[in-house]
Amino acid sequence: MNVHKQVAIKINGQCDEEVAPLVLALNEIPNLITHYSCQGEEGENAYVVFTIKGDWEYKLKVIHRIVDILKEKKLTFSVTSEWSSSAKQQFKLEVLQSDILSVANYIGKRRRNYKWNPYELVV
Repeated sequence: MNVHKQVAIKINGQCDEEVAPLVLALNEIPNLITHYSCQGEEGENAYVVFTIKGDWEYKLKVIHRIVDILKEKKLTFSVTSEWSSSAKQQFKLEVLQSDILSVANYIGKRRRNYKWNPYELVV
């Protein structure tokens, strides 16, 4: 059986209604692939788990850019990285439920005004 080159594409799927704007905003970043998300119960944080295709330099620059965007807006968030024996390295972005729309709008706005090309990202 031939192994064919794989490329990242965006597909339609389902997610919790409240976290959907954040998932959509993140999915607009080239090579970032969201895998699952949760809007959380009352009093809990919302989160999105994703991977980033590319070399480590590109991955770190994308994460750094997301962190800079959220820090600039003084939003409460956390970004963590997870590895497991059965999965590739994944990132998890957690935000307050009350900040989901703000985070999505700000990432989306910055994305439209910024090229997420790995060679144009500046740390």
